Amino acid sequence: MPTKQKKPGTVAAREYARRRGVSHTAVQIALREGRITADAAGRIDPDQADKDWEQNTDPSKPRATTAGAREGSAPPPKGPAAFALSRARREEIRADREALDLAIRRGQLVAVADVAREVEDRVMRARTKAYAAVDSFGPAIIAASNMEAARAVALAVLEEFLATVSRGTDDDDGKPERKKTAKRSK
Repeated sequence: MPTKQKKPGTVAAREYARRRGVSHTAVQIALREGRITADAAGRIDPDQADKDWEQNTDPSKPRATTAGAREGSAPPPKGPAAFALSRARREEIRADREALDLAIRRGQLVAVADVAREVEDRVMRARTKAYAAVDSFGPAIIAASNMEAARAVALAVLEEFLATVSRGTDDDDGKPERKKTAKRSK
């Protein structure tokens, strides 16, 4: 029975899979589909197989890598495959940016800094209104004839204060405060 001789520079399918960072099964599938070739002994020329792999594999279909594969163990794509991957990634980023811009224009997204400033402003206005409410009901409490009357005055002032704060009005006329809009710079 004649023995199959190894050609120099060729590797077994499992070794090629390890070098490429894919499973042995992925290499077997690529061989079966004709995306890469092996010699009569079943050995693979890694340089030629890498070229064939890049040329004959659809880059839009994600391929799983082996868990033990080191980062960068597979050669980076070259030629048209590299261009296609780069272009697809650029288009994906562009679409993401356009979606964010549209959401901002529709008012669905706001800057975190703007929200933080608005919250801080509202808390400070509420604090100022709370102190003003305490000052306003002081004389009415003193004039109250009993504890229940004083409690009723305090509750009325507190309800008015909370209603004003929840409406977001700056003054007692019930008109909403003017919202400050930050212009977005590009």
